[in-house]
Amino acid sequence: MAEPNTPPDLVLEAEDLWKSYGAVQALRGFSMSVPRGAFYGFFGRNGAGKTTTLDLTTGLLGRDRGHVRLFGEEVGLEPSPEIKQRFAYVGGNLNLYDWLTLEEHLEFIAGFYPAWDAARCEEHKGLFRLPLGQRAGSLSPGQHIQFQLLMALSRNPELLIIDEPGNLDPVVRRRLMRT
Repeated sequence: MAEPNTPPDLVLEAEDLWKSYGAVQALRGFSMSVPRGAFYGFFGRNGAGKTTTLDLTTGLLGRDRGHVRLFGEEVGLEPSPEIKQRFAYVGGNLNLYDWLTLEEHLEFIAGFYPAWDAARCEEHKGLFRLPLGQRAGSLSPGQHIQFQLLMALSRNPELLIIDEPGNLDPVVRRRLMRT
């Protein structure tokens, strides 16, 4: 049991984030804390800064001002390899090799992650029901996101960040939430 004044086990902290794109101010002093085991969601219109916030917190985008900590470690544009192993970011921007099949992608990517869980990967293949013999270049946008989720979940991340989960079909979304 934690002491009464002990902060919760935080997996992500963002403090006073600012980001501009020229004259457009995308974020102005945004702060948040995400404790282990929590589910969070951003809702807002297009251009509200949701993806920018996710890109800033995962080190994909540089910030104008503010601090980001993942698992208690301050991160900048390139989080340390140890931190990168601990989280997975599923966004619409992952480029796959069009000529490889999905199964070939799984074999390839598994070598980069020591925590890759082949049994969990097999279990989640059934969840998404993707055509694993199909070439990546022929995936629909929804299948592309499902495949990114399959790869992310197979890594056993401590923190899973999903941009635009509404792009998943409702059946897959329900199965994913149960998982």
